[in-house]
Amino acid sequence: MAICVLAFGAVWGGYRLYTRPVPVTGASLSSPTLTVAAPTETASGTPTDAPVEAEASVEPNIPAPDILARYLNDVQIIQVDTFDNPSESDWNVQAGKIENGVMEINGNDNYDGAWYPSDFSDNEGVLIDFNFIGRSTFLVYLNFGSYGTDPFRRFGIYIENSTTPITDIYGPDYIWGGYLGTLSVVSDKVYTLLLAILPNGEILNVIWDPEDLTETLEFRNRYDETWAGLLWTLVIQAQNGAVNFDNFRVIQFNGGK
Repeated sequence: MAICVLAFGAVWGGYRLYTRPVPVTGASLSSPTLTVAAPTETASGTPTDAPVEAEASVEPNIPAPDILARYLNDVQIIQVDTFDNPSESDWNVQAGKIENGVMEINGNDNYDGAWYPSDFSDNEGVLIDFNFIGRSTFLVYLNFGSYGTDPFRRFGIYIENSTTPITDIYGPDYIWGGYLGTLSVVSDKVYTLLLAILPNGEILNVIWDPEDLTETLEFRNRYDETWAGLLWTLVIQAQNGAVNFDNFRVIQFNGGK
């Protein structure tokens, strides 16, 4: 009998030990993701933990010039470069420099200048301020394809020796633009240029004096379907003299008027 009692006790004790709940010491697979905290400081300088929040992207809160309402609907500025920080500028400058809030492009026989490494499409465009240094010959245009090939397209402005701006339009048949008109462009005076890509192969060039909007020139035209739906690159070239650029803005809009 004694042997039976001992045997039963051993079996019961083993059962209790095998079925006893085991305390959980690690996180389970279904545990919620924890918020990571980063140490911050209180007003007294004592470190404390605070949740780390993802930094939201901030779009430029800069109103578009009123003059754009003459040509475009619902204009929004989505990117700005004032050239105050050369290391953060996206421009690729081949002949010139970025410093003190200005991108200076220097003229040369190879027409080297600068280009912006982003594509622009329908209902997008660019604004940029510029002024001459002495007598300058330069171009600012949006480009698609390689020069001399059938897909090649470009439109913008061409200013020779700081005189009347000319529309710069090229296509597969080497279409050339014409005079924008008479604008008293003078050295050291700031002007603003708009290049806009409207839907269905339509383009818009506008140049004006921000201090006198009566001094405004525009060129607008619709080309064939081969001009529609393209991706454009912004290019600046200079042959002689120098030109300063500032206040570069990328815009989006809801079609033209």
